[in-house]
Amino acid sequence: MPLLHRPDAEARLVKLRALLHDTVMVLADCEGDQRLSQLRKLVRLLRPTRREAEQPALRLAQLALVLRTDSDARRALRAALLALLAEKHSVHLFSDAGVLSSEGFSSSLSRRIWHRVLPDVVNTDYLKDVLGQLFDRHDDHVWMAAAGEDTWLDLVRAIDIDHGARHDKGKLALQIVSAIEVLSYRITSIGLEPELVRNYPAIERHESPFLTQNAEVRSFVDEWRRAATDKRDPQLDSRQIDVLLEQCTEIISKIRRQARKTGASVSLTYQLVRLEQSIDRFRQLMRLLEAPPAERNPLAVALFFELVIAENRRYSLGDLFSQNIELLAQRVTGSAGRMGEKYIANSRTEFWALLRGALGAGFFIALMAGTKLLFNFDPHPPIVTAFVNSMIYGLGFVLIYLVGFTVATKQPAMTAATIAASIRSTEEQPDRLEGLANLVVATLRSQVIAIIGNLVLAFITAALLGYLIWTYGDAHFLPAAKAEHLLEELDPFRSAAIAHAAIAGICLFFSGLISGYFDNRAAYTRIPERIAQRPRLQRWLGKNRARALGDYIGHHLGGIAGNFFFGCMLGSMGTLGYILGLPLDIRHIAFAAANYAYALVSLDWAVLGPVAVWSGLGVLVIGATNLAISFGLALFVAMRAQRVKFTEGRRLAWLLMGRFLRQPHRFIWPPKHKDAGISEVIDTVAHRAIGPQRPGGA
Repeated sequence: MPLLHRPDAEARLVKLRALLHDTVMVLADCEGDQRLSQLRKLVRLLRPTRREAEQPALRLAQLALVLRTDSDARRALRAALLALLAEKHSVHLFSDAGVLSSEGFSSSLSRRIWHRVLPDVVNTDYLKDVLGQLFDRHDDHVWMAAAGEDTWLDLVRAIDIDHGARHDKGKLALQIVSAIEVLSYRITSIGLEPELVRNYPAIERHESPFLTQNAEVRSFVDEWRRAATDKRDPQLDSRQIDVLLEQCTEIISKIRRQARKTGASVSLTYQLVRLEQSIDRFRQLMRLLEAPPAERNPLAVALFFELVIAENRRYSLGDLFSQNIELLAQRVTGSAGRMGEKYIANSRTEFWALLRGALGAGFFIALMAGTKLLFNFDPHPPIVTAFVNSMIYGLGFVLIYLVGFTVATKQPAMTAATIAASIRSTEEQPDRLEGLANLVVATLRSQVIAIIGNLVLAFITAALLGYLIWTYGDAHFLPAAKAEHLLEELDPFRSAAIAHAAIAGICLFFSGLISGYFDNRAAYTRIPERIAQRPRLQRWLGKNRARALGDYIGHHLGGIAGNFFFGCMLGSMGTLGYILGLPLDIRHIAFAAANYAYALVSLDWAVLGPVAVWSGLGVLVIGATNLAISFGLALFVAMRAQRVKFTEGRRLAWLLMGRFLRQPHRFIWPPKHKDAGISEVIDTVAHRAIGPQRPGGA
C-alpha cells in the first residue's frame, strides 16, 4: 500500500523527515570520503521502496520540505554539494558522459565484460566515478525520471545553490569552461577526419567552421579564466560561436545527404553521431554557463538527468549492442527504403504491373522447386546438397530480379524502411497521419496481390509440369510416398511448418539488410567508376560500354547480392540443421504452393479431403508467417535507424479500422488514379533519402 494511503501515513512521513534531517545535518561535519559516504546514505533514503513505486516523488518532496523549514539543513546540504562539485575533477563527466567514445565496438565490449568480472578501480577524485557511486543502481534513472522534472526543480530551489560559497561556484564554472574547451577540440578533430572531407570537399576549399569555432572558443575560455583570476565578471559575446556551430550542423546535414548518394561507412556514421552529440553537449554547457539565475535550474536538472542515465548505462552490454545496431541500421536501410517505394502500388497501372511481375516470378519459382525436387531424388553428401540447393535458389532469385519480376515475400524487408521514414515524417507533422494510413493500406494491398500472383502461377505451372510429365512420361513426377511427405510438411499442425516459415522470414529480413549493405557499398567505394576506368575493359568494350557496365553493376549489385545470399540461406538451412543435429529448415510460401501442386498431381488428386485442406491452409499460414517475421524485423531495424518512436499507434489503428469498414475493397483493389496522400508521403520519404533509384524486381 502506498505510504500516503496508510492509516499511519502522517506519522511515517514525520519519521521520514526526521531521518532525512539527521542525515543532512551530519554532512556539516563531514569532509572528503566521509562526505561522499553520507551523500550515498542520503540517496538511498531518497530512492523509493517497492511499496512507493506509485509515488516516486514522495521522498524528494519530503527532503525539499525539510530544507525549506530548516536553514541549517539547507546550508549543510548546499555546502556539501558545492564542495563535491568544486573539489572533484568534473571535466570528463561533462565532456564525455552520454557521448560516444572513440574506442571501437570490440574494445567497448571487452571492457564492459571485464567490468562484470572484475569492476574497475573507483577513483573518487573524479566526479564521473563519484556520480556512479552515488547512483549505483542501473535503474536509478528510471525512478528519477518518474519523479518528474518539477519535483527536482522544487528540490533544487529548496537547496538554493545561488546563495552558496562564491569560491566553490567559481571553481565549478571553470571546470565547465574546461569541458567546453575539450568539446571544442573534439569537434575540430572530428570535423577534419578524411571520411567527412571525402563527403564534403568544400571543407578544404573554404574556411572550415570546425576550425574557426575552436579559435573563437579559445578566446572565450581565455577571457573567462582571466576574469576568474582578476575576480571580475567576464566580458563575453558567444553569438559568433553559436553561428559557427550552426554552420557545423548544416555541414553535418549536407554530409548525410551526400552519403545517401555516395554511400556511408560505419566509421562515417559513427563519427557523425559522435560529432552531433559533442555539439549538443557543447551547446548545453554554454547555455548553463551563460543563463541568468532564474533560467539556470531547469538547464542544470536536464543535464543532471542525462549524466545519471549515462553513468547508469556506462557498462551496459545491452546499451552497447543497441547503439551499434542503430548505427549499422542507419548504414544499410537507406537503400532498402528507396527500393521499397516501387513495391507499393498507388494506382491501377502500378497494381497491374506488380501483378504481372508476381505472376512471372511464380513461373520461375515452380521451375526452381521442380529442379530442387529432381536433384533430391537421390541421396548426396551434405556439402553437395547444400551447394546445389543454394545455387538453384540463389541463381533463380537473381534471374527473377534481373528480368524485373517480384517475389512477394521480398516486399516487407524493402517497404518497412519506407514506412519507417514516413512514420518519422508523421511524428514531425501529425497532419500526415491520414497519408500514412493510406500508405499502410496501399502496402497491404500490394503485398496481397503479389502473394496471389506468386501463388497462382507457381501452383498452375507446377500442376501443368506434373501433368505433362505424367502424360508423356512413364511415371508421375513424384513417388506417392514423397508426395505424401510433402503434404505432411505443409500441415501446420502435424509438422514444424510454422517454425520453418519463421526461419525463412528471418532469412528474408537478412536478405534485405544484405541488399542495403551492398547498395551502400557500391556507392561508397565507387564501384561503377572503378569498373569504368579499367583499361582492359575499355579496350575490349570501349569507354561508353565500360561506363554502362559499371553503372549497371552499381545499380544492381545490392539486388543481385541480396537475392543470391537469400537463396544460399534457403538452400543450406536444412543441411546446417542436419550437421548441428537441430530441426532447422525453411518453408517459403511460393515454393510451398509449387510443392503442394506437384504433390497433388503425383497423387492423381486423390487427397482432396482433410489432408489437402490442411496442407492448403498450411501454405497460407506459411505465407503469413514469412511476411510477419520479415516485416516486423525490418520495421524494427528501420525505425531504429530513423530513431523513430511512434506514439500515434492507437490512432492509426482506429483510422485503418474505419477505412476497412467504409471501404473494404480498397485493401484489395486500388483507385483508378494515384492517391495524393500516398504520393505526398512517398515524396517526403524520397526527399529524405536523396539518392539513385534502384531498378529491378525480386
